Amino acid sequence: MTISVAERCPGRGRRLALAAACACLLVLSSANLCGTLASERMVRSGTAFFVARAGYLLTSAHVVAGCARLSLRQEGGPPREVTLVDSDPARDLALLHSSGAVPGYARLSARGEAPPGTPVSVMGFALNPRDPGRPTLSDGAVVGPAVLRSGQRLLVIEAMLHEGSSGGPVIDRDGTLEGMIIGADPLRAEHGVAVPADDIGEFLRAHGIAYGTAAAPEAQAKGSAELLRRMSALVQCVKESGG
Repeated sequence: MTISVAERCPGRGRRLALAAACACLLVLSSANLCGTLASERMVRSGTAFFVARAGYLLTSAHVVAGCARLSLRQEGGPPREVTLVDSDPARDLALLHSSGAVPGYARLSARGEAPPGTPVSVMGFALNPRDPGRPTLSDGAVVGPAVLRSGQRLLVIEAMLHEGSSGGPVIDRDGTLEGMIIGADPLRAEHGVAVPADDIGEFLRAHGIAYGTAAAPEAQAKGSAELLRRMSALVQCVKESGG
């Protein structure tokens, strides 16, 4: 069964209603948003997650499009530099790289498409100027696959997502990656839309990124929430104030 997803937002001409990350915030001081400089005022924010121990991460292409500078911050940690390696706007995927410690990374599902009803969890960093480094956990379930008229494949999940969820990982109870959030169905607020794991794997292979496919052993010991915290990060796109 293929799920129907609305492809245009009413009155906005957008293909999908994106879950957060497209919004811009006005940074009022250097301390308000993760140490962003006051001279670099326009910030777009979203979520990224590690996919390899070598420091590679994934996020949504729309989160990092047109950025003068990117920064990365995991919960409780300091900001760190991150670079854009490549992006695929058609699938809304972007590959990033950051040096430093990788406390956890996603492992892709090797069993194929998750059946409807599979329990999943999503982590995203909300657009909250007072506490942007605190992630939000959302639990839900797989609804099923969807295909846009363009041919783009999607995974639809039922979960109440929050602003900042774009680029967030979707994992099952075994800790394996089922997809990456890129938006929400504009006609069904409870339906999140993700790039499926198969497309993520294809994107990583095209860039020579080695990734794991086994279930994460720490998922059983620590639970999905802790695993998501270890792999996920706030990513910020900074634009020069005159840009």
